[in-house]
Amino acid sequence: MIEELEKKFNEFKNIIDILPINNKDNRKKKMEHILGEENSSNSMLEDIKNEIKARIEKFDLLKENPDIQKVSLELDKCNIINEWNTYNTSYEKMHLDYYLYQLHRYYKEDLKSVNSCLKKI
Repeated sequence: MIEELEKKFNEFKNIIDILPINNKDNRKKKMEHILGEENSSNSMLEDIKNEIKARIEKFDLLKENPDIQKVSLELDKCNIINEWNTYNTSYEKMHLDYYLYQLHRYYKEDLKSVNSCLKKI
């Protein structure tokens, strides 16, 4: 589209350069031609603005689907089920193995994290 507009502008520029301005009638015709081209350019500009507004409105109408949030919450609930299968040990189900691992390396942690780990246990 840009190439088309540049081509149209160059053609108009060539026509304006060719039109004579030696008398009053020729100058009047040249001015009418310029005003006509200006009006057609303004109408084309308005059409382009309307098209842009219409496309922006389509994007504004797009919203996040609330069902996605519901499904993600259901998936989080399903993750708990994986912890309760028959192959997991009781330590794994209660996350006790992780907490004991944290306590095992108490000397690398600060006192707050060790206390919070003990509270969780």
